[in-house]
Amino acid sequence: MDLIKQQTNSLYPVETQDISQRIEKAVNQIAEMAPVVFKTWNRSHSDMTWNTMNLDHETDTRNLREIGASIQRRRDALTEVHFAYKECLANVKVHEELAQEFYDQGKNAQGEREMLFSQKESAFAQMKHEAVMGATKDISALKASYDKILDRIVAKHGKFDEEIFEKEEKEYWIRRLMVQAMRDVRMTKNIQVGAQRDLEQIGIEPLEALSDILHYLHTVEKRLSVGEEILREDRDKWAEGCAKKYMSRLTKKLDNMGCTLDHLYRLEESDGD
Repeated sequence: MDLIKQQTNSLYPVETQDISQRIEKAVNQIAEMAPVVFKTWNRSHSDMTWNTMNLDHETDTRNLREIGASIQRRRDALTEVHFAYKECLANVKVHEELAQEFYDQGKNAQGEREMLFSQKESAFAQMKHEAVMGATKDISALKASYDKILDRIVAKHGKFDEEIFEKEEKEYWIRRLMVQAMRDVRMTKNIQVGAQRDLEQIGIEPLEALSDILHYLHTVEKRLSVGEEILREDRDKWAEGCAKKYMSRLTKKLDNMGCTLDHLYRLEESDGD
């Protein structure tokens, strides 16, 4: 910001003095807002959004997968921005040295042009720096969630690897499709065609699922009628119960399709060799 404001009116023709003044005024206004705007809202999501809207999958393994995908995108972006930032700083020095050479030779116009290039690269470097600061905040928030989620998975299974992820996928899909169907019933009193097909694909009879859903919603209505509080944990407990009830049916469907985890074990054995 400061380097931009150092531009002098002598760099502009007389007829463009108004443009120079407008730019300087806008830059000064931005500088006044910068401490709040660029430091408070310089990342993609707030902690609240990360932990309620983004990391809201039906199983911990799926939430961990979401974190992994977000971290990978930020890692790639940080690598690109890191080198772009260093390149901008190097370009600043190059243009300043060239400007000095031109000034020493009495070529003031060329020197002023190089100083403009230097100021532009410095402004770009500042933009890269702000992007890095925002990304690192996101990563810190994700790391905190990662630690808690991973601890829960390891406490449940004793480890976490691809085998555990594949096992948890069965629970994830039963829970997700039952919750999706429950939302249909809340709105229309029936499970919609698409959701019925999804349930059938994992071995669940839609009419039986509808019976489970109606029983759950009736229980919720009764509790609300006497002033009881309904928590998210209540819905999660119901979905977990659905997963236990229908797990054998999904497992049978997978067995009929010849689905095993043998390829994972073979890969581990080959890695050991």
